[in-house]
Amino acid sequence: MTDFTPSLGLDVEYKGFVGQIRFIDEMYLTICIRNKTDGMIGDVCILAYPAEWSQIKLLHSSHS
Repeated sequence: MTDFTPSLGLDVEYKGFVGQIRFIDEMYLTICIRNKTDGMIGDVCILAYPAEWSQIKLLHSSHS
């Protein structure tokens, strides 16, 4: 098992969803899986709690 260190902007897969990490806190992080389009109120993001971070798969970093 590899250590996962969350960072803003990382493209990840989590529980079958692909998205980008948008918010990180010690209690949870958010992965936005759909950006706002016409007719939508806002982005669609899911929560991942620290106990579940081992399930997050890094796809690639937008920082590199």
